[in-house]
Amino acid sequence: METYQHQRFKDYRLYYTLMYFLSQTGLRISEALALKWTDINGKKLNVERQTIRDDNNALKITTLKNSSSYRTIGLNDDLLQELKFKVKQNELIF
Repeated sequence: METYQHQRFKDYRLYYTLMYFLSQTGLRISEALALKWTDINGKKLNVERQTIRDDNNALKITTLKNSSSYRTIGLNDDLLQELKFKVKQNELIF
């Protein structure tokens, strides 16, 4: 995924960042989609919610199903560097 290049946006690394993030944290996609930047505290990530689809296929944010699903995950330095890239990308967009 690191060498994948989008046809129109050659420097667009969103797919790599997402796959790398999921592989390093072990999160489900529904949990990752519900994250906010405030869930990252230093080198730790708090997982407290997930996304679901309702009967009309609309995306909703809900609580996790089990109490054991609430967890704090440590983030390594390489992953934090990738996330900083995403923050910088968002700054450039605005």
